[in-house]
Amino acid sequence: MNYHKRPDKVNIVAHAQARKVIDIVVENGKVTHLQLQRLELSPFVEPFLRGQEFQEAPTIAARISGSCPATGQLNFINALEKILGVSPDLEIRNLRRLLILATWIETHAAHIYLYQAPKFLHYDNVLAMANDPQLKPQVERGLRLKKIGRTLLKIIGGQKEYPTTPCVGGFYTTPSPQELQSLKADLIWGLNAAAETVEWVTTNLPLPDFKSEREFVSLWHPIEYPIFGDRLTSSKGLTIPAEMFRNHFPIGSIKYAANGNGNVNGNGNGNGNGNGNGNEFYALSTPNQPYHVGPLARINLHRDKLTPQAAQSLAATKLTFPNSNPFTGIIARSIELVHAFEEAYDLIEHYTPPQPSRKPVDPRPGEGSSLIESPHGPLYHYCCLNQHGIVQQAQVATPASLNLKQMEQDLRRYLPRLLTLNAQEIYHYCQQLVDSYEPSITKTTPFLSLKIGHKH
Repeated sequence: MNYHKRPDKVNIVAHAQARKVIDIVVENGKVTHLQLQRLELSPFVEPFLRGQEFQEAPTIAARISGSCPATGQLNFINALEKILGVSPDLEIRNLRRLLILATWIETHAAHIYLYQAPKFLHYDNVLAMANDPQLKPQVERGLRLKKIGRTLLKIIGGQKEYPTTPCVGGFYTTPSPQELQSLKADLIWGLNAAAETVEWVTTNLPLPDFKSEREFVSLWHPIEYPIFGDRLTSSKGLTIPAEMFRNHFPIGSIKYAANGNGNVNGNGNGNGNGNGNGNEFYALSTPNQPYHVGPLARINLHRDKLTPQAAQSLAATKLTFPNSNPFTGIIARSIELVHAFEEAYDLIEHYTPPQPSRKPVDPRPGEGSSLIESPHGPLYHYCCLNQHGIVQQAQVATPASLNLKQMEQDLRRYLPRLLTLNAQEIYHYCQQLVDSYEPSITKTTPFLSLKIGHKH
C-alpha cells in the first residue's frame, strides 16, 4: 500500500555531482564582479526518497552523496535511528566508523594523487603525470592507497561503491575477523605510504602562498577525531546541535536556466521538487556568510585528536596554526590519510562482530536529523516519517553548499594576481583553488566553466 504519493514526473535523473560556473567581470584591470555557481542535480534525486519505506531510503540517500556514498547512507540511517529510538551498540558504531574511514582513505588518496597533484605540477591529468618516469611511482602509490580503501569498503559494505550491508539498526551482514585481518599487511604498508605522502606533498608541490581570513566549521566530539557527532563548532565560537542546523544554514536551491551555449541565468527560487524542463539546473543555496569545511577545517579545529603518527607527520610539515591558506588543504588531506590508516588498523585489531548484527526496529512517526563528516566536510540529512515508517520529507545539505561562498570569496581575492595571465592560465589556477575544496571528478563535462568579461 502506498501511504505517500511518489513523484510521477522527474525529467532529469543525473549523477549527484555537477559542474561549476565562475562568472567574472573585469573593468580597467580590476575584478568588479565574481559569482561562483555550483549547478546542483541532487534536487532531482531527493524526491525519490519521499514515499520510501525507512529501510529502503538510505540506499537512495547514498546516491545523493556523489563520490562518498557510504557517508550519505550512514548519515541518513543515523537520522532515521533518532526517529525510531534505536541506539546502536558500540560494536556496530565501530564498524560504521571503519566503513567511513575506508571512504576517507579511498577519497583522500584519489583527491591527492589523481586530481590535485597533477594540477599543481602543471599536467593536464594524472595520465600525463604518470608518463613522467620520476612521477610514475607516486601515481602508483596513490592508486594502491586508493585500492586499499576500496577493498576495505567492499569487505564491510558488500560491494566496492554503493554499500549494501548497512541498515537501520545495524548491518544486514558483518565481516568476520579473518576477513578484516587479511588487510593488516596492506594497512601497515598504507600507513607508511600515507606518511610518505605527507612528506612528498609538503616538499614537492608548489603550493601558492595565499592566506585569507576565514571561519572554519566542523563536527565536534569530546574524544575522537570527528566523523560522527551531534554538534557543529567553528573557529569563531559557533556551537550548535544538529537539530539547529537548518536555523543557521539554509537548505534548498536556486533555479537557473541554461541556454544552448551553456550560459546560466538565475530565474527565481527552486523548490527542489524535481519538476522542470531539461534546460533547468539547480544551484545550491548557501549560508549568508562564508564558511570553510573539510580536511583543513578539521585539522585547524581538532588536530589535538589526531592519532600519534598523524600528529607526528603534522609536526614534520612545520605548518603554523591557525592556517588560513586553502591550498594547504592537500597537506591536511594527506595528514588525515595517515590518521585514517592508523585508526582503521586499530579498529581491526580490536574488532568483535556485533551480536546480533542489527536490532529490531518498529516504524513510528517523527522527525530526525544527523550530521557526519564526509571526506569533504559535514553532510546533513533531515527526514520526516509517518506512522507507517514511510518517508514524507527529506532534505540534504552537502559540504559543497557550505563551502561555496568561501570558494567564491577566495576566488575574488585570488584573481587580481592572475589578471596578467591568459585565459587558459587563469582557468588552470582557478581550478587549483576549487580543487582544494573538492575534487573535480564528475560525470558532467566540462566540470568548470570560466567566463571572463572585460569592460573598459
